[in-house]
Amino acid sequence: MRVLRDVRYGPGPKQTVDLFPAERPRGALLFIHGGYWRALDKDDHSFIAPSFVAEGIGVAVVNYDLCPSVRIAHIVEQCRQAVDWLTREGESHGVPAQRLIVGGHSAGGHLTAMMFATDWKARGTPAGAMVGGVSISGVFDLEPLVGVSFNSDLGLDPQSARELSPIHLDPRLDAPLLLAAGADETSLGALSSKDAQRAAFRSGQTPLQCTERVCRPAKRAFRSDHGHLRQRVKLRNRRGDATHRSTYNVVIARSARCFAAK
Repeated sequence: MRVLRDVRYGPGPKQTVDLFPAERPRGALLFIHGGYWRALDKDDHSFIAPSFVAEGIGVAVVNYDLCPSVRIAHIVEQCRQAVDWLTREGESHGVPAQRLIVGGHSAGGHLTAMMFATDWKARGTPAGAMVGGVSISGVFDLEPLVGVSFNSDLGLDPQSARELSPIHLDPRLDAPLLLAAGADETSLGALSSKDAQRAAFRSGQTPLQCTERVCRPAKRAFRSDHGHLRQRVKLRNRRGDATHRSTYNVVIARSARCFAAK
């Protein structure tokens, strides 16, 4: 599998992306890692690429600057720049992004949702290029984080926490967003039916349930039998059968096939 590592998409110290071109591309996945906006790296998540490349979906695993060096609003903007860059330059690097899926876990799930609340037309990026999104264990309400100890790194206050919470924002994309959570997650990370509906940006969208061939509205979001941290730990299991595949690969791969096929 071919890979182009550390391709720069912006001026920030960590604004680089690893690209995994597919041989006959029919779509692209931009993956945003988690780590509560202050930890982890794209290198920790490159192993998600092979199964998508094999399905004809090119993969871009993106890095971004971390708190406390920057604030979350700055990270959101860097992810927007990554989408801008990939839709503009991806094809010249072997990952055409005319049909783009954006996905992420935890903080990356939050950042995915924020891409759906972005006015892409105002940025000169075609909104129609993004055909779907997958938010796994996304943090959609940042207001409870104002009182946690690690907010010393995040620097959230009540106003910025509300402004950066997808549950308080309106959608700007006419595209499906799949919401997924572990059944054993805490109230902060899990998606209750109310949270899931609000996280779909108060738009009348419902979370999506994905099968191998079709996406359809569902009354609840996809749930796996794992907690927030085990979602990522399970990613490192490289056994190929469906039973032992990572939660990321199961959820994102199926939804990516759905969205890319539309």
